Amino acid sequence: MPYFKIETNRKVPYRVQFTKSASYLLSELLNKPEKFVMISMHDEHEIRFGGSTEPAAYIQIKSIGLPDDCDEFMLLVTSFIEENLSIPRDRIYIECENLDCNRFAWNGQSFAKR
Repeated sequence: MPYFKIETNRKVPYRVQFTKSASYLLSELLNKPEKFVMISMHDEHEIRFGGSTEPAAYIQIKSIGLPDDCDEFMLLVTSFIEENLSIPRDRIYIECENLDCNRFAWNGQSFAKR
């Protein structure tokens, strides 16, 4: 159920390893089974941030049961992106969305029925 979308204007030459690490990170941070984590990686994406095309990233994280206060969680995700993609933290936006279990499904059934 956790979804982690990474858009960056950088080329990520080690995509498989990066997405594997991102999947593990999100699973650990949200205490959710990794078998439900979905990673979507879009590198070399056209991003202009602050009028510049310097390295930047836009991150979306969606899940059922996100904490009300995501500050620590977002700091850890920011550090992960900064360290693994060499993108300065002041050029990373993160959007988190707490999903309603009645409106999110897997295998043809909402998570409310699981």
